[in-house]
Amino acid sequence: MSILVMLIFVQIGRSDPLDNWTWRNPLPIGNLRSVAYGNGQFVAVGDAGTIQTSVNGVDWVLRETGTLNALFDVVYANDGFMAVGYGGTILASADGAHWTQRQSGTTNQLAAIAYGNNRFVAYTGRPPFYETTVYSSADGNNWVQAQVQSPGAPFNIRRIVYGNGRFVAAAVSGIISGGVVSSDGVNWDWLPTTIGLAISDIIYADGQFVAVGSVDDNNAPGILITSVDGTNWVQRQWEATNRLVAVAYGNGRFVASGENEILTSTNGVDWSARETSYAPSAVAYGNGTFVGVGDGILTSTDGTDWIQHQTWTRGDLFGITYGNGQFVAVGYNGMQPSHSILTSADGANWVQRQVGSTNGFSAVTYGNDHFVAVGGWVSPSYSPGTIFTSTDATNWVQRSEGTTNWLNAVTFGNGRFVAVGGFVPGAPSGGFGGPGTILTSTDAVNWTQRPVGSTNSLYAVAYGNGQFVAVGGTPYNGIGGLSTILTSSDGENWVQRQCGATDALTAIAYGNGQFVALYDENIIVTSPDGVNWSSPQAENQAYLRAIAYGNGEFVGVGIFYGGNASIITSNDGTNWIPHQSGAGNGLSGVAYGNGHFVAVGEGGTILESGSLITLSLTPKPGGGSLSLALSGPTGMAYAIQRSSDLISWGTVTNITPAQPTTVVLDTSPLTSDHVYYRAYSQ
Repeated sequence: MSILVMLIFVQIGRSDPLDNWTWRNPLPIGNLRSVAYGNGQFVAVGDAGTIQTSVNGVDWVLRETGTLNALFDVVYANDGFMAVGYGGTILASADGAHWTQRQSGTTNQLAAIAYGNNRFVAYTGRPPFYETTVYSSADGNNWVQAQVQSPGAPFNIRRIVYGNGRFVAAAVSGIISGGVVSSDGVNWDWLPTTIGLAISDIIYADGQFVAVGSVDDNNAPGILITSVDGTNWVQRQWEATNRLVAVAYGNGRFVASGENEILTSTNGVDWSARETSYAPSAVAYGNGTFVGVGDGILTSTDGTDWIQHQTWTRGDLFGITYGNGQFVAVGYNGMQPSHSILTSADGANWVQRQVGSTNGFSAVTYGNDHFVAVGGWVSPSYSPGTIFTSTDATNWVQRSEGTTNWLNAVTFGNGRFVAVGGFVPGAPSGGFGGPGTILTSTDAVNWTQRPVGSTNSLYAVAYGNGQFVAVGGTPYNGIGGLSTILTSSDGENWVQRQCGATDALTAIAYGNGQFVALYDENIIVTSPDGVNWSSPQAENQAYLRAIAYGNGEFVGVGIFYGGNASIITSNDGTNWIPHQSGAGNGLSGVAYGNGHFVAVGEGGTILESGSLITLSLTPKPGGGSLSLALSGPTGMAYAIQRSSDLISWGTVTNITPAQPTTVVLDTSPLTSDHVYYRAYSQ
C-alpha cells in the first residue's frame, strides 16, 4: 500500500506562505505616507500595502488590503476612500475597513490622487518612473488614461489637489498647475506654471492653495507659498528655515509640519513657528483633531501642542533568534547610542526590553537555556566587543569577554557558544576591517578568546554536520576583496578553507545537509561539509545580508539596489525563488520558529511570514493504523483529512496543538491501496 501526503498549505486556496509577509513592527506601521479623514474616521496608508484606520487618531486598526505594494496617497471623496501606490495599485473602500483593488491600466507608480469636478484623478511621477501621466475615473472603478498636453520635462509628483476650478500638483521640480477637467474627464488643456522649488505637499482651503517644501530637494531651507488661482504664487515668511513636508487645514487654522518645527496660521499669510522633536510626513484634520503620521502617530486639537502616540525605537534591528518559545530581536541606533532588544512569543506582538547600557547588538542566539546577544559599544565609537546573556529574554546580564573588537555574530552547537567579529574603529575601510576574533563559552558566562589564523574580519558563524563554520573576509567596499572561511569541530582549533568567492562572505546557515553562505551583493556558495564549496552563483539584484533555515526552507534577506526589502527562498540552497514583502526598509536578520520565519531590519522593521505547515506519516509496525506528525504554528486550529480518490475527503481529526509538532493516530481501517492525507489551518 502506498500513502501520499497531497496538500500542505496554510489555508485552502491560499498561496505560498513565503509569499505572504505581515508587517509586525513598528506599529502603528512606520513609513506611513498619507492620511485622510472621512466617514467619521482617519485612514493612513504606507509601505507594504499598509492601511490603518482610527476614529480618534490614537487607537488604530490594521486592515487587510490584499496587496504588498507601497501606498503613496489616500483621499476621501464621493462617499468613499481611494488609495494609490506602487505598480499602478488602486484600492477603494466605502467604510475604510474593507478594500477592493481596481484596475488602473498601468504598472507605473501612482504617486497622488485627488477628486474634483466629479472625477478622480491619479498621477504617476515618483521615481524611478518620472513620466507624468494622468488617469481619470468618474466612479473610482473604471479608469482611463487622460490626454495631456505635456508641460515639458517629467516631474516627480508628490501630491495633487483640486480647487478653484482646477487641479494643481505638487512636485519636486515645483508647482504644476493644470486647467479644468473637460466634460469627459479624458482630454485636458494643460496650462502649466512651474516654480523652481521642491514642493512636498499642497492643499486647497479657505479660498486659497497653500504649498510647502524647500528650495531644493535636500531638506533646507524651507519654503511656503500661497496662491488664489494656482498660477500666481506668493512666498510667505516665517522665523524658521527648515524644510516643510506636510500641510493641512481645520477648525479655521492652517498647520504645516517640517524638520523640527510646526507652523500655524489663521489666514495663510501670517505664520508662527514652534520648535518640536518630531515631523509628521502627512497631516489631516477631522473630528476636532489634527492627526500627523510618519514618525509614529501625533495628535493635536489646536495644531500647536502635539501628543506622540505609539512611537517606535529609531534603532535598526540586525539579528534575531528563536528559543524557549519566543523570538528575540536585537540591534542599535548608531545616531543616538542605544540598544534595541525586542521579544515576542508569537512573532506578531513585540515588547521592548531594557538592558541598562548604550551598547549595541548585531546578533543573538539561543542554546543551553541561555540567550546570548553580541555586539559592541556604539559611543563614543564602535568598540570594544560586548556580550549580554539572559535565561528569560527579559533580564540581561553583561559578561566579560576580553576583546577590543566588535562582535558580529554568535551561534550554539556541540555544547558551546561561538562568537565571531573583527570590527576595528579607524580601519582603512572605514571601520569594518580585521583582525578576526573568535570567542567560545560552554556556559554563556565565561568566555575564552581563540587563535584565528586570519587577519580578516569574521561576519557570520553557523554549526552543522559536526562543524562550526565562520565566514568573513576583507572589507566589502565595492572594489572587491578576499573571502575567509574557517572550520572547527570544537570551536577552539580552526582551519582556513578556500572557495571561489572574491569578496567578504557576510552570512551563513546550515540546513538540509549543507552550509549556504552569502557574500557581497547577490552571490551564494554552498558546501556539504564546510571544506568543499560550490562555484559562486548570482541571484537577484540585491545585497543579501542574512540567511536562516527552517521547515525545509532556506530564507535569505537583504535589500534591493533601490532600497526595498529583498527576500529569496530555496529548499536546496541552489535554486532560489524571489518573494515580495512590500517593505520599504532593508532586512538584516531572519530566523525560524513556531511555524513562521521572522525577518528584521532597518528602522525596527519586523516582518512575519505566513504559516508553514508540514504533515509526515509513519506506518506502525505490523501495518494497520498510521501515525501522523503535524508541524505548524501553535494555537491554530487544524483539520487533518484523508481520501482514497482525491475527490471525497473525510476528517481524521480537528486539533489545536499546544506544541510545534503534534502526533495524531489514524485508527480508521485502511481499505484502499492508495490513501491520501492533507492538513490545513481553519
